[in-house]
Amino acid sequence: MRTFIGGYVARSLLKSIGVCATCRNNLVATGTNEVPQDTGLIIARSYKPSLLLQPKTTFMRLFSRSCEILHIVLPEKCLENNLMDQLLGILTSEAETDIVNSFHCKQHSHFGLFVPIFAKFYVHTWIKNVNRILRGVDNTRKNVLNDKVKILANTRFQKYARRNAAIRAAKKLA
Repeated sequence: MRTFIGGYVARSLLKSIGVCATCRNNLVATGTNEVPQDTGLIIARSYKPSLLLQPKTTFMRLFSRSCEILHIVLPEKCLENNLMDQLLGILTSEAETDIVNSFHCKQHSHFGLFVPIFAKFYVHTWIKNVNRILRGVDNTRKNVLNDKVKILANTRFQKYARRNAAIRAAKKLA
């Protein structure tokens, strides 16, 4: 699943870059040795071969490391001012130099373009998941495990679940 989402982010990155053969070669896997392990979902969902990208293993290392960083940092920083600026600074400082240096293009800074696209995507997805928990749509406990905000959202939903169900039932009768 992570490779599928990484392909989406790589595609967004390529859209912002434009047509650059070097960038495409740095981000998209061309040979079988460059393809990450878990590409089954991409292959299964690929109705047209050009729509879904199989990102390179090096890009997936950057993507996975960035996910790990924001998974830890976002719940702690979510209520502070200038959230995106803080997240961009944290991702930039925590990035491993060997991964960042593996993307080389004379015209574009892949990492400089990747960080804002990835941070915006990750924050949007995280907020959507918190709202799903608050509405009771997402009942999976794996989504709540280590995230303080999601734990609080789940607690609030559990506390008011009966009352909200009664209100919804009353609205259906009216």
